[in-house]
Amino acid sequence: MKKLVKWMLAAILICGTATTLTSCEQEEMEDIINTANIIGTWKSGDTKFSPTPESDLDLDFDGCITFNADGTFTDCTGKNGHWTLREQTVTLYYPNGDAQNRQYTIQDGFSRNHMVLSTTINTEDGNSYHCSFILHG
Repeated sequence: MKKLVKWMLAAILICGTATTLTSCEQEEMEDIINTANIIGTWKSGDTKFSPTPESDLDLDFDGCITFNADGTFTDCTGKNGHWTLREQTVTLYYPNGDAQNRQYTIQDGFSRNHMVLSTTINTEDGNSYHCSFILHG
């Protein structure tokens, strides 16, 4: 009987620890994705498309983007505007019509030096492309 009680306590302890670790990981992810950790210059790494476009797409930021603390941004092509962050969504607003306002979802695996933004790009010919930008801080 004592062995059974010990095994039951061990099982409860293991299950409780696993639940705690999982919830801490989610809380840590939410704490990491905040305005302070987005601010700075991010350089483009790889860009992935699904499906692969037959011709070049007009990308919002090709090369790099700088998110400023005052809520403005500038990309390497000279386009600028305002940005917001709500939960895991970054929205870029272009006031001069330089580009289409667009929302990007920050994918899991965010760190201060690595961010993957994904969005859908709709073209004038009616095609849609899922696009993931891999950025390095």
